[in-house]
Amino acid sequence: MPILVHPYRGYRRLHSRFGPTVAIERLGRKPIILTMDEDLVATLFMSHSENLVRPESVVSGIFRANLGEGIVSAEGTRWEERRRRGGQRIHGAILEEDQVEFLRESLRELRDDVRALAVGGVVDLLPLIERFTLSVSIRLFSGDAVARGNGFEEIYAAVRTASSGTQKIADIRWQMCTALPRPVRFRDNSRRRALAPSFNRLAALAPNPEVRELLMATYENPSSALSWSTELLGENPEALMRIRAEAANVDLIDTPGLNVSDLDGLRFTGAVIQEALRLYPPIAYLGRRVSKDIDIGDLHIDSGSNLAVVPYCLHRNPDRWDAPDQFRPERFLDDGHSSKGIPRLWSFGAGPRGCPGSRLAMQISVAALAVIASEVWWTAPSGQQLAEPTGRYPWSEKAPGRQQLVAEPAVA
Repeated sequence: MPILVHPYRGYRRLHSRFGPTVAIERLGRKPIILTMDEDLVATLFMSHSENLVRPESVVSGIFRANLGEGIVSAEGTRWEERRRRGGQRIHGAILEEDQVEFLRESLRELRDDVRALAVGGVVDLLPLIERFTLSVSIRLFSGDAVARGNGFEEIYAAVRTASSGTQKIADIRWQMCTALPRPVRFRDNSRRRALAPSFNRLAALAPNPEVRELLMATYENPSSALSWSTELLGENPEALMRIRAEAANVDLIDTPGLNVSDLDGLRFTGAVIQEALRLYPPIAYLGRRVSKDIDIGDLHIDSGSNLAVVPYCLHRNPDRWDAPDQFRPERFLDDGHSSKGIPRLWSFGAGPRGCPGSRLAMQISVAALAVIASEVWWTAPSGQQLAEPTGRYPWSEKAPGRQQLVAEPAVA
């Protein structure tokens, strides 16, 4: 029942009562193995990846129907080919010359949007953040095909509809806890059909399914990280001041020859993004189906069992993290290691199925946060409590983004 009401809280209660690895039995079906044992997860995803397959899900079905078979929905050799083709669009740690110009152009638009905000009152930063991450996605993966003011708002509305609509249909609570087919499935068909025009608009931007998926992920994941970062900084003015001091020494918009090394001076800004990803990972669940019996020590997992890993729980495990529920970006600095070291972040998955664009997403997020902090100062509105995601959906809910903004010059 706690899982049905609020999955994240329910999972943490399960682990608190029964231990780090729990089997959820389901009548007539193989169990779901729910674990927050990081060593077990690493062993399964790294050493036994050949015995794990990505199960068919509501999300993969919607993506395949509307975007074609891409990285999310393909398996076997087809997945390997989609992954290879998608990876060709991502150049790793080095931003190519054309990519640098695309990033700078989007950062320039972001700066202008921030400056245009009505200051002195409560505003919603999330639409501003989403427009930035969408413009970067379009430019990086489709070329500068759609400039601001030339159909951009239509695409933004379409992507938001496709993303939020998929989330609502893919509520995982019934899938996790019942033995029967999803009881609301018969009502999903009309909702799925309603999303088709929005997905068609998105598909028109890119020729290949894997590129469309990367475009969607590069819009979704950095905007999630940025929304939670601004939310956390609104309650932590010392951290915001430190980011502003860093950003004052790095010109990401007007300096010719910008490349990834220019982000090296934004170490604390990067630590804030990492801490936001730890507390509020953009991927809510890592699901796998076991295709062959697995034995790890005394643990036996039957073929056909389902494995569910919740990064939210992994990242708040007190056995691995000091003060796991507290915002402490210093833990990601070289001089800020806790006594337990720095465990792995699972925010973008792991193993062969890990997100190929995770490094690019970090670069985009760090640059954007530095630009926003250079232009305005913000605090949490009086009486506002920090929002918490529920874990109902396959990717995490974003922060509301409502902040009290005050225009201030960048720190000299």
